[in-house]
This record gives sequence, C-alpha cells and structure tokens, in this order.
Amino acid sequence: MTENQQIEFNKLKTEVENSAKLLTDVHQKTERIFYALIGNDLSQDGGLVKQIKDMKTRQELFENEMSLRVEKLEKAFVRWKGIAFGLLISGGVIGYLLNIIVTKYL
Repeated sequence: MTENQQIEFNKLKTEVENSAKLLTDVHQKTERIFYALIGNDLSQDGGLVKQIKDMKTRQELFENEMSLRVEKLEKAFVRWKGIAFGLLISGGVIGYLLNIIVTKYL
C-alpha cells in the first residue's frame, strides 16, 4: 500500500469511527427518550405514557364523584324547595286564620 493510500485509508477509518460514535450517541439518546415516554422494564415506572393514563383515570374518577355530588345537591335543593313552599303556604293559611280570629273577636 502506498503512502497516499495509507493516508486515505486512515482518513476513512477516522470518519467511520466518528460516524460510529455519533450513531452510538444517537442510539443512547433515542433509548433515553423511549424510556422517558414508555418506561423501563427494570424500574417498572411506565414512563410519561403511564402517568398520563393514570391522570386521565383520576380525572374520570373525580368527574364521576363531582357528578354524584351535584346530583345529591340538586335532589336536596328540590326537597328543601318543596318544604319551604309548604311552610310558606302553611304560614299564609295560619296568618289568614289568625287575622279572621282577631278581627272577629276583637
């Protein structure tokens, strides 16, 4: 092999080594992104995807709980509204009767 060929070979070898280092670096970064999103089998954390699913489940449970509480409040409001209306009418009737008694006997 001539000296020029040797120099050219060394240049190519260096480029291949640099490319291999870059490829290894990209691979490691891709793995980190994958583990952050999907999770790692060793840590069993589930990554961001699992956290988002868990948050969505908690949100659905919260919404269901709030829906039940609103329904209870609505039922209580209707019941108390009926009681208040009944008391108002009863008070009116009692007031009317007292008015008759007072005007008749006084």
